[in-house]
Amino acid sequence: MARIYMHRDDSVLGIPTKIAHGTIEIVSDVKVIAGTHFGKSEAMFLNMLNISPFTYGMSVVQIFDNGNTFAPDVLDFDEQMLIDRFMSGIKTIAALSLALKYPTLVSVSHSLINVY
Repeated sequence: MARIYMHRDDSVLGIPTKIAHGTIEIVSDVKVIAGTHFGKSEAMFLNMLNISPFTYGMSVVQIFDNGNTFAPDVLDFDEQMLIDRFMSGIKTIAALSLALKYPTLVSVSHSLINVY
Protein backbone atom coordinates (compact mmCIF):
# COMPACT_ATOMS: atom_id res chain seq x y z
CA MET A 1 0.00 0.00 0.00
CA ALA A 2 2.87 2.41 0.77
CA ARG A 3 4.36 1.83 -2.67
CA ILE A 4 1.14 2.86 -4.38
CA TYR A 5 0.95 6.01 -2.27
CA MET A 6 4.54 6.93 -3.14
CA HIS A 7 3.84 6.23 -6.81
CA ARG A 8 0.81 8.52 -6.68
CA ASP A 9 2.93 11.30 -5.13
CA ASP A 10 5.46 11.19 -7.93
CA SER A 11 2.68 11.03 -10.55
CA VAL A 12 1.18 14.21 -9.15
CA LEU A 13 4.59 15.89 -9.39
CA GLY A 14 4.89 14.92 -13.06
CA ILE A 15 8.01 12.77 -12.65
CA PRO A 16 8.10 9.61 -14.79
CA THR A 17 8.85 6.72 -12.39
CA LYS A 18 8.45 3.01 -12.05
CA ILE A 19 8.53 0.67 -9.09
CA ALA A 20 11.10 -2.09 -9.45
CA HIS A 21 12.20 -4.54 -6.75
CA GLY A 22 10.44 -2.53 -4.04
CA THR A 23 12.11 0.78 -4.89
CA ILE A 24 11.08 3.81 -6.87
CA GLU A 25 13.18 4.47 -9.97
CA ILE A 26 13.05 7.71 -11.92
CA VAL A 27 12.82 6.73 -15.59
CA SER A 28 14.46 9.84 -17.11
CA ASP A 29 16.31 12.95 -15.96
CA VAL A 30 13.94 15.64 -14.75
CA LYS A 31 14.58 19.08 -13.32
CA VAL A 32 12.19 18.94 -10.37
CA ILE A 33 12.15 22.57 -9.31
CA ALA A 34 14.40 25.27 -10.75
CA GLY A 35 14.72 28.65 -9.08
CA THR A 36 11.44 28.59 -7.14
CA HIS A 37 10.26 27.51 -3.73
CA PHE A 38 8.70 24.08 -3.53
CA GLY A 39 6.08 22.60 -1.27
CA LYS A 40 5.99 19.97 1.41
CA SER A 41 5.01 17.12 -0.95
CA GLU A 42 7.98 17.80 -3.26
CA ALA A 43 10.34 17.95 -0.27
CA MET A 44 8.96 14.69 1.14
CA PHE A 45 9.28 12.91 -2.22
CA LEU A 46 12.88 14.04 -2.72
CA ASN A 47 13.66 13.03 0.86
CA MET A 48 12.27 9.52 0.15
CA LEU A 49 14.68 9.25 -2.78
CA ASN A 50 17.62 10.55 -0.71
CA ILE A 51 18.00 13.51 -3.07
CA SER A 52 19.14 16.78 -1.61
CA PRO A 53 17.61 19.49 -3.75
CA PHE A 54 20.06 22.14 -2.62
CA THR A 55 23.48 22.91 -4.01
CA TYR A 56 25.72 25.60 -2.68
CA GLY A 57 28.86 26.93 -4.23
CA MET A 58 30.68 29.87 -5.57
CA SER A 59 32.77 30.33 -8.65
CA VAL A 60 34.96 33.28 -9.47
CA VAL A 61 33.83 34.96 -12.69
CA GLN A 62 36.06 38.04 -12.60
CA ILE A 63 38.36 39.74 -10.11
CA PHE A 64 37.97 43.46 -9.46
CA ASP A 65 40.87 45.36 -7.87
CA ASN A 66 41.39 49.13 -7.83
CA GLY A 67 39.21 49.70 -10.88
CA ASN A 68 40.76 46.86 -12.91
CA THR A 69 39.19 43.52 -13.76
CA PHE A 70 41.11 40.29 -14.22
CA ALA A 71 40.28 36.78 -15.39
CA PRO A 72 40.09 34.13 -12.64
CA ASP A 73 43.14 32.29 -13.96
CA VAL A 74 45.41 34.94 -12.37
CA LEU A 75 44.72 33.12 -9.08
CA ASP A 76 45.98 29.80 -10.46
CA PHE A 77 49.52 29.69 -9.13
CA ASP A 78 51.44 27.40 -6.83
CA GLU A 79 54.35 27.82 -4.44
CA GLN A 80 56.98 27.00 -7.07
CA MET A 81 55.66 29.70 -9.41
CA LEU A 82 55.83 32.20 -6.55
CA ILE A 83 59.43 31.23 -5.76
CA ASP A 84 60.39 31.44 -9.45
CA ARG A 85 58.94 34.96 -9.77
CA PHE A 86 60.70 36.04 -6.57
CA MET A 87 64.05 34.66 -7.79
CA SER A 88 63.55 36.39 -11.15
CA GLY A 89 63.10 39.69 -9.29
CA ILE A 90 66.26 39.11 -7.28
CA LYS A 91 68.24 38.37 -10.46
CA THR A 92 66.90 41.54 -12.09
CA ILE A 93 67.91 43.63 -9.06
CA ALA A 94 71.39 42.06 -9.09
CA ALA A 95 71.81 42.72 -12.83
CA LEU A 96 70.72 46.35 -12.51
CA SER A 97 72.94 46.89 -9.47
CA LEU A 98 75.96 45.45 -11.29
CA ALA A 99 75.29 47.49 -14.44
CA LEU A 100 74.95 50.72 -12.43
CA LYS A 101 77.89 49.80 -10.17
CA TYR A 102 75.59 50.35 -7.20
CA PRO A 103 76.21 47.86 -4.38
CA THR A 104 73.18 46.04 -2.98
CA LEU A 105 72.87 42.95 -0.86
CA VAL A 106 72.20 40.75 -3.89
CA SER A 107 75.00 42.24 -6.04
CA VAL A 108 77.84 42.30 -3.50
CA SER A 109 78.75 38.63 -3.98
CA HIS A 110 78.92 39.13 -7.77
CA SER A 111 81.02 42.28 -7.36
CA LEU A 112 83.53 40.44 -5.18
CA ILE A 113 83.81 37.58 -7.70
CA ASN A 114 84.29 40.05 -10.60
CA VAL A 115 87.15 41.79 -8.76
CA TYR A 116 89.34 38.66 -8.86
